[in-house]
Amino acid sequence: MTATNISHKVLVLLPERDKPAFAVSTGTPHPIEWVEATSLEEAARMLRELEFDFTVIDADNPSIDYRKCIHFVKSTQPKARVVVAAEIGDDEMWLDALDAGACDLVEKPIDGTYLERLCHRAASRAAAA
Repeated sequence: MTATNISHKVLVLLPERDKPAFAVSTGTPHPIEWVEATSLEEAARMLRELEFDFTVIDADNPSIDYRKCIHFVKSTQPKARVVVAAEIGDDEMWLDALDAGACDLVEKPIDGTYLERLCHRAASRAAAA
């Protein structure tokens, strides 16, 4: 599959144990390319070098501050949407994530199909605007 066939590119920054089986989704009219970062440093490098439509950030990872990650993503790629993943998300976390610039908060384990629908829905809204 060539890059011209990809309609959405998503950077995923989650610990290995929390990652669903992300791959290029070919069963939809607008395929999604899932790009996995194994560390915060790798994610930062990718954000500087590649363009992403979405970034998925783990709020439960003690080695990163998800709010700072959101700010970094938005400062590097202002049009990118950020989804925060958490094992147990409460109202305070949701409001913090939204205030920091996230577009959604999802519970782990993550449903890759849900993220696909989220990508397509956001892209449809952007195209209609």
